[in-house]
Amino acid sequence: MCPNKSEVYRVRMTVGGNRLDTYQDVRSPAVSTLDAKLDINSTISDAHKGARYCTADIKDFFLCSTMQVYQYMRIHQCYIPPEVLDEYNLTSEHFDSKGFVYLKIRKGMYGLKEAAILAYDQLKDNLAKYGYIPFKHTPGMWHYATRQLTFTLAVDDFGIKYFSKQDAIISCLLCKTNTQSPLTGQVTHT
Repeated sequence: MCPNKSEVYRVRMTVGGNRLDTYQDVRSPAVSTLDAKLDINSTISDAHKGARYCTADIKDFFLCSTMQVYQYMRIHQCYIPPEVLDEYNLTSEHFDSKGFVYLKIRKGMYGLKEAAILAYDQLKDNLAKYGYIPFKHTPGMWHYATRQLTFTLAVDDFGIKYFSKQDAIISCLLCKTNTQSPLTGQVTHT
């Protein structure tokens, strides 16, 4: 149960990624704890210059990443509630002789080995159009091409160091408008 959420009773289906083969490198660059700590500490050191820090989360980001190579999974009928069977008109002809239905996975899902790298690659492409560039030798650390702005990326959570409120607003708006998921969080000064 998730109080204070729009969907109070929510269940997420996950994929048994340990049972699926993947045909690509699935490692995704994410900021290390040390690098995130250094970014936050540099914000504190530059506070007298007007540096601030904010955080944001891209809601359901993994669930919106598109896949070029689809994966498949099967679910036994005993795990599908009657309401779902009725809503999608699933009858015995949709299940095999052992009671399984087969699903094609077209977008990222929790549990997929490649979900993180798919989300990262799509975010990288989206942000590159607007001048956001990952640091070459520091995974998960990014900077803006023409402003004094850096941010860290850990999965789908941002930590943004900025020097003016306008920079923070620009960063959040670009992230929000260039992903398929809504941005949650707020600009909070540190």
